[in-house]
Amino acid sequence: MYERILVPLDGSELARQALPYAGAIAAARSVYVELVEVVAPLEALIKPPTEDEFAAVGAGVGAYPWPASDEWAGVAERFREEAVKRLAEAESLIGGGTATRSVVLDGDPATAIIKEADKQPGTLIVMATHGRSGIGRWLLGSVTDKVVRHAHHPTLVVRARDDVDGTVGTIGEVILPLDGSSISEAAVPHAVEMSKILGVGISLVRTVSPASHADAFAEYMPDGYAQMVEEAREDAEEYLEGMATRIRDQGVSPVRTEASIGNASSMIVDRARAAQKPLVVMATHGRSGLGRWVLGSVADRVVRHGPGPVLVVRPDEAS
Repeated sequence: MYERILVPLDGSELARQALPYAGAIAAARSVYVELVEVVAPLEALIKPPTEDEFAAVGAGVGAYPWPASDEWAGVAERFREEAVKRLAEAESLIGGGTATRSVVLDGDPATAIIKEADKQPGTLIVMATHGRSGIGRWLLGSVTDKVVRHAHHPTLVVRARDDVDGTVGTIGEVILPLDGSSISEAAVPHAVEMSKILGVGISLVRTVSPASHADAFAEYMPDGYAQMVEEAREDAEEYLEGMATRIRDQGVSPVRTEASIGNASSMIVDRARAAQKPLVVMATHGRSGLGRWVLGSVADRVVRHGPGPVLVVRPDEAS
């Protein structure tokens, strides 16, 4: 399924937190890891940095002499040389036995990353949610957001944290949210693949989302509404059990199911927080309605508020 692991970096330690996940997947499937760093176009570099940007690299505004315009060509080349050195250092962190290569790209970071990913089918993008901004570096959070929304390949989003420990890169459980639609089921093969790669089980979860604010207006709801919602939950349980059987037949164990009533994104985030080192695998779009949720917005909230990495599968992958 995966033939290349593409890891965008910006030179920061936070961005490098994606490396253990990329290395583990690559080693398990004997595929290579490509590390990329994007150098902003010259015109973007000519604008003097703000005080906040200077602070981000640990210096005051007057700490560095700002080059004259005719010196910028050399500055840009120096940024590329520094990027090459940083990528070489990052390659050494992947681990022995895994093939690696590094590429320095030019242009808008998100656009460059997506174009690089499109060069080879079977690419899995693995990137952190936050990096460090400043001279020669980009705000990785906003770049990650653009890549997740527009890339044509699955993207494993790693929540970068300052309080990391030695267990970064380990996963204890795969959580697979479904809403009953064929688009949400596009994430199933990826969840199965990750389960086998990581040697962990899968929990299938489905949330029946009643009409917004229905509880507040319960007395005005049609007779039997509560029963209708409960029946939808029971249908969700039946659906999950059927899907669990299909996944077990592919050699995955254990496979658990859990159907609930409530807000989809909140339920998924809460379920992930209760798990031990979870990986959420989900598609970005599904269908709305009783028992189904707008999966695009749900995926966005899970990426932003979940406790661990999220593997996002694009809708065009479903087709």
